[in-house]
Amino acid sequence: MSHERKFTRSGRNLSKMRIRLTSFALATCLLITSTDPLSGVQSQHVITDNAAKRPVEVADVVGMSSIQTPLEHFSRDGSKLVIVLRKGDLLHNTVAYSMLMWSTKDIFQVSAPKTLLTLSSSSNREAIEAVTWLADNETVMFLGESPGSTHQVYAINVRTGRLTKVTNHLTNVTSYSATPDGNTIAYTAEEPVVNLFDDTTRREGFVVSTEALPVLLERRRGGEGFFTNGQLFVKDYANHVKRLMVSGKLRPYAGVPVLSPNGKYVAILSMQAEIPLLWKDYTDEHLHLWTRQVVTPGQYSYLERYDLIDTRTGTRRILLNSPIGYGNSEATWLPDSKSIVLTNSFLPLENVDDEEVALRQSTPFVVEVTISGGTITTITKDDIVLKQFNIVTNQLDCIARRSDYYGAERGPIVSFQKQGSEWVKVARPTNTTKTLEITLEQDMNTPPRVFATEPFTNREALLLDPNPRFKQLRFGTVEEVKWSDGSGRSFVGGLYYPIDYLAGTRYPLVIQTHGWTGNQFWIEGPAPTGFAAQVLAGLGIMVLQADEDYVTDSDTPKEVEREVSRLESAVEYLDKKGMIDPTRVGIVGFSRTCLFVKDALTHHRIRFAAAAVSDGVDGGYFQYLVYANSMPGYDQFYEGVNGGLPFGEGLKSWMTRSPGFNIDKVYTPLRITAENPEALLFEWEWFAALRRLGEPVELVYMPDGAHILQKPWERSVSQQGNVDWFVFWLTGKEDRDPGKRDQYTRWRKLRESRSQSVTRGSSGF
Repeated sequence: MSHERKFTRSGRNLSKMRIRLTSFALATCLLITSTDPLSGVQSQHVITDNAAKRPVEVADVVGMSSIQTPLEHFSRDGSKLVIVLRKGDLLHNTVAYSMLMWSTKDIFQVSAPKTLLTLSSSSNREAIEAVTWLADNETVMFLGESPGSTHQVYAINVRTGRLTKVTNHLTNVTSYSATPDGNTIAYTAEEPVVNLFDDTTRREGFVVSTEALPVLLERRRGGEGFFTNGQLFVKDYANHVKRLMVSGKLRPYAGVPVLSPNGKYVAILSMQAEIPLLWKDYTDEHLHLWTRQVVTPGQYSYLERYDLIDTRTGTRRILLNSPIGYGNSEATWLPDSKSIVLTNSFLPLENVDDEEVALRQSTPFVVEVTISGGTITTITKDDIVLKQFNIVTNQLDCIARRSDYYGAERGPIVSFQKQGSEWVKVARPTNTTKTLEITLEQDMNTPPRVFATEPFTNREALLLDPNPRFKQLRFGTVEEVKWSDGSGRSFVGGLYYPIDYLAGTRYPLVIQTHGWTGNQFWIEGPAPTGFAAQVLAGLGIMVLQADEDYVTDSDTPKEVEREVSRLESAVEYLDKKGMIDPTRVGIVGFSRTCLFVKDALTHHRIRFAAAAVSDGVDGGYFQYLVYANSMPGYDQFYEGVNGGLPFGEGLKSWMTRSPGFNIDKVYTPLRITAENPEALLFEWEWFAALRRLGEPVELVYMPDGAHILQKPWERSVSQQGNVDWFVFWLTGKEDRDPGKRDQYTRWRKLRESRSQSVTRGSSGF
């Protein structure tokens, strides 16, 4: 189960993402196009060589090559370009990562890259990630691993090919930051595994306080997972390693240290255990929600602020006594190491006039903070993503508007330069003799390819086609569609047409949830867990990838009502268009959208013919109790969506709103996948209840999976299993693979049991 609280996404269409780089600097520009929903679809399916192509299969999805983000990594002098590819290996159940390099001066003569390194991961971690060039322009640092090893910091010399292991930490290293010469690094690592039961606790028992139930059941704390307490370290030029203490708790897999160029200071975010009283005066919607969390000793809120730590002495102080805003915050040091720039940060409310207080209460800023005196200089209150400080132009290079969670960073490039004591917005350098464009070209119907362009000559070279074999496959056409519900609310999504679509035919439909963006080629959907859009389209099933809004009215009954209405009104919209058979509609829930799917199954206006859910919150009483003693943010979520505490008078609201208290109204065959022990706990209530009621339900358990599945076998279980499930219940067809004989024997028995209980409900909608 994921505990990510930050998701942002967009429903805009992207025809081309252009990432413009000078020899020293990176910038990004997205060329946005619009769509005409439901127009010209039939003609788009006329492909002359279709007879020589085949539909997409799950093996194609798992085994496709994808480009790791950020797209490219240029050396500091701009002479070299590195891109990382990943590809699933179904045979060995590993994911292979390759680091490719181009010489920029030869890029139009020799577009084939040099493979610097290939590593494979058999875990849920990436074999190559967090790539950083050092100042010598020959050394690339990265986090990496190979099967059976831990995640550590490595460095490779691109000239000699020599690979050096920089850290040799006892546990997995989760993030790092290095000085330009690489002599000093700060890094975070997982807490060592500690057994909860020693001779003393076995004799006297273990007294539980804020330990989460999954931790107690595993009988240990530390190691991988959300409940590990990340630790911060610094390693100097003499290989001395020292632990540095933060004020709160590092957000798992997100707390990244930002080391000053001189190696003397580390800035890092930490989740706070104590919420300052003055923070309750912030009027921002999310801060207003989070500052009202009830945090008991041993718990941590969702609120984060920056610590500043002296790497020599370990002395820690608060950098800014204020929280960051919703989403991520970036930080970068200025070259002299005397000040640091922070984005998306609220400012302290002390010692300012009333007008300034009102602005600070509602608005996050981009600011420069000096180390010596803590002086704050406002750069902008614009919503930007910080890319880097460009040491050549002496400018902060940024992208306007914060990044799409699912998409490439988008928006126009903006730069800021310090003139005297103030920061001003400036035009970017226009010296075209030192400009190279790297372009990732893709859209909802076009697989990504990487191009290099020389703007002043218009020379262009195809650098990389990650999946040339896609030319042998048939893809369903994707269109962005918009619809409204009875309250006039507008929604958006991507509609995947069956590969042999014929106008006037009513097709089975599967609704995939958890977001939509039109600027990428989504072969499966927003994540590999449970989604398989193009595979379903190849089997004659229409797929709607629905967007999601979890910002407006977050953690309230209004959020649930709106998101369920989004799904139900989509079915009504497509039915009125004559495109779907409303008696053959399936739906997929993942993570937060499991709540909306389960609510739709229990408070139904639409009768779904099949459903699948994976590793998500559902507003249920059992899930609530699993974390009631350990995670105040979860308490707030469950109590919020259900209208109060599930005790006394509040229980009445839960009985009405919580899907778990209305399972007896479920008539839809449900496939549940639990990717790890924690997810198994989360999904157990629905499986056990539906099983007891005699309704068709199947639970598939994978003990070592991640929330967003990584390993090929687990992806296949999730994606192929859901494909088979929906084809079975929506079309009555079965895969002829003899290896699936037991699967279909089980499902036929479920179908028989369903026919005996279906009279409890009505059909249609």
